[in-house]
Amino acid sequence: MACAARGQRGNALGLMAKHWTPGEVKTRLATVLGAEKAAEIQRWFVLTLLERLAPGPDWDGFLVLWPPEARPLVEPLPQAQSWQVVEQQPGHLGQKMLGFVRWAFREGYDRVVLLGSDAPDVPRAWVCQGLDWLDQVPVVLGPAQDGGYWFLGLRQEVPQLFESMPWSTNRLWAQTVQCLERLALPYARLPSWSDVDQVEDLHRLLQRLQHVHEPSLLRLREQLRQMLAG
Repeated sequence: MACAARGQRGNALGLMAKHWTPGEVKTRLATVLGAEKAAEIQRWFVLTLLERLAPGPDWDGFLVLWPPEARPLVEPLPQAQSWQVVEQQPGHLGQKMLGFVRWAFREGYDRVVLLGSDAPDVPRAWVCQGLDWLDQVPVVLGPAQDGGYWFLGLRQEVPQLFESMPWSTNRLWAQTVQCLERLALPYARLPSWSDVDQVEDLHRLLQRLQHVHEPSLLRLREQLRQMLAG
């Protein structure tokens, strides 16, 4: 599916991701599966998203990476070749997200989208839908089933969305919506999707992957099966 929304400069899609260093990522999975397996899951999630959401006519893609020293480890990867790797700013998650948003708008992009790396199978068509809706509203959100959100699309800077928010909690969605209502900013809502933070989420992901046909998701399914069986 091609996105209708292009604009003069177009769309910037930022994939926020941590490098897959054992002990630094997927800590809730690591308590059950171990740090090495949790890091390998993070690696597969990021690589799958880089492949599935590869930049092209619909958007320019930016892998917004932490920590900065991981950049030379990621840039040579085949899946990253069509992406620009940029470093996350220091600070809490909101500061990192706002840093990329401000940079992208300064670069002249008409629309900016932020995605995380916790939902590797999110439909690409929904990302296109979110971009298209930004022609009608200044903000588009995609709720996550854990109380956060998997998609944030902006047609303008809204710094209040990144300040004093309960990051990584089940209150994030509600407080984000309350913030938009206080600002009287209209927004559109994409369908809900499920992040993978805990082992139960991983099993739900595998159930969804039973019915996929995309080669990248088929590879992900086999890798996850092997890791969970080992």
